Amino acid sequence: MTEGNTNGARDRAKRLQPDFETVLDAHFTQLVTSPTFPVPGLVVLARRGSDIYHRAFGVSDLETRAPMRTDAMFRMYSMTKVLTSFVALRLYEDGLLAFDDPVSDYIPSFGRTWNIAVDSEDGPDRIDYCSFLSGKTATYGYRLIPAREPIRIKHLMSETSGIEYDLFSEYEVLFGGGISGRTNGIVANALRQNIHPDVYRSTAILGADLTLAQFVDTIAAAGVLTCEPGEFSYGHGATVLGRVLEVVYERQHGVFKRFAEIMHELLFQPLGMRNAVFHLHDEDPRQKLIPTLYGAMLEADGQTVRIAREENCLPSTGQPITNQTAHSQGPRTYDSGDTGSLMTASDYARFYDMLLAEGVAPSGERLLSAQGVRTLCKGRFTGLRLDVPLASANNA
Repeated sequence: MTEGNTNGARDRAKRLQPDFETVLDAHFTQLVTSPTFPVPGLVVLARRGSDIYHRAFGVSDLETRAPMRTDAMFRMYSMTKVLTSFVALRLYEDGLLAFDDPVSDYIPSFGRTWNIAVDSEDGPDRIDYCSFLSGKTATYGYRLIPAREPIRIKHLMSETSGIEYDLFSEYEVLFGGGISGRTNGIVANALRQNIHPDVYRSTAILGADLTLAQFVDTIAAAGVLTCEPGEFSYGHGATVLGRVLEVVYERQHGVFKRFAEIMHELLFQPLGMRNAVFHLHDEDPRQKLIPTLYGAMLEADGQTVRIAREENCLPSTGQPITNQTAHSQGPRTYDSGDTGSLMTASDYARFYDMLLAEGVAPSGERLLSAQGVRTLCKGRFTGLRLDVPLASANNA
């Protein structure tokens, strides 16, 4: 093969296939028009070399039929966790924290004995818990067992803190413990919700009228975990990490900044993620760009799937603030590092462009070392117990 042919083959390898627009249009149109399980609307951004595909499909609201826009503001849910860990890695590379540091080095209320709540029919204590999935209340027996080690920074960064969402705990009960083989999370969440119900409800992750400091101190006040620190437990670890980063930043600069402000300074601004935020002000016109959130409901026949607004998908929420509105209505006093960011697809793509550039921003500024990028994307901390079914299901 001649040099010219070699360069031509290399150039073609950096492009999408010639008919990519036709193929992708057909695929995503099918998703929003499927008679069995349609997606109301979506935005797609794909790029390879000089080929760019950026289009919107469907609608942003099924009632108004407003078309989806490419500049729609999407809540990033748990992809926020990756952004939070990125900021933590920046501060780690500045020598301001270490992965094995106990969280209590930064949050004094975490310097306590933590207990594992073990679901046990013959346990010495009992507690009632109302399921937000079924709306039914059941009584659980349990016992508390002291944790063997403290919660560490690496646990917050790897979903192994033991502060699991009630959502996953309820799924475990729904499937008879079949996901992870345990239902301990139900007891842990019931005990924590006795301290402050808004802090632990998956239906109102962003809706608690607390500062981030108060939020994490409430977690500490309950003092109960789903499992040992170091075992996979998907939940509020990144929210606690956000508070750690507030403390680290204040120690370094002598001035307090909310976690959202720190994220803006260290990530959003350097990458030009102009629409990336945690909460929108009352009069911000971008509120109209947040699509209505929908969920799927299985009817009583066990066969029919119905699409409904998110707040109507669960039998029991008990919360006035839903996940879809919490960015622009209700309490906005704390920033959730595990699920709270809001941005366009274009903004989020800038983050991945930086990772592909091994930590270098478009301006040429290095935000993270190449090793830091590898740690974020592929890294594994030592001393973690990830060989549990729930971790395997999430990594599949």
